[in-house]
Amino acid sequence: MFFDVPGKHSSNRDERDFCGALGDSKQSLVYFYSSTCLLCRSVAPTVEQEREKRSSWLGFASVCTDDQANWAPEMINYQIESVPCFVLLDKQGNAVAKTGKPRGKAHLTSALHTLLRLASDPQQQQQ
Repeated sequence: MFFDVPGKHSSNRDERDFCGALGDSKQSLVYFYSSTCLLCRSVAPTVEQEREKRSSWLGFASVCTDDQANWAPEMINYQIESVPCFVLLDKQGNAVAKTGKPRGKAHLTSALHTLLRLASDPQQQQQ
């Protein structure tokens, strides 16, 4: 999985993922989550499936907000008020869209798919 499961938090990997997403020349989806959040864990398989399907043209990064002091600048910059939260970034690292406060798994999954539809697949644009 591209994000940490409870008990296996790795801030260094989150930092590498996040820096890689910002330095990549493609759009990215950043997943802000907490290792203790049940909703975050329940949507994890869906997030992983989407990453596997789209990683050739869409960057993915995860940020575990358990260490809020470490991630405060990013949380402020992208206005993360609750987790889980997804932020779609353009190629320059600017936020294009993000999910709001989740009201449950179905709501969060629907919001995730809305962001993924907003992301542009270069293969589909050439057709």
